[in-house]
Amino acid sequence: MLKKEKIYDCTFTNCEYLKENDTREINLEYYLLSNEQTDLFGIEVLKRERDTFGLENIETEIVQDYNEDINQTKKIIGILGENKVTPIALSEVLQEI
Repeated sequence: MLKKEKIYDCTFTNCEYLKENDTREINLEYYLLSNEQTDLFGIEVLKRERDTFGLENIETEIVQDYNEDINQTKKIIGILGENKVTPIALSEVLQEI
């Protein structure tokens, strides 16, 4: 069974790539995943992006069985959160850590 615990959460406004007066609110959530069968820990990143019209887009990425050390995994989740790593970049960033 897979358990999920939110470790880090951040919200910010992104207007870098959008036309003038069109901003988007982005919420990133970072979860610790615990696999009771393997005693390994994974990471999930969930991104919610809401545009000026109120439409919401949701992206998620999961890396299961990433590490056997819960404290190390939580530390890495903190680093991901501080650097606002999105789901699309999760696997690539974890390879670099």
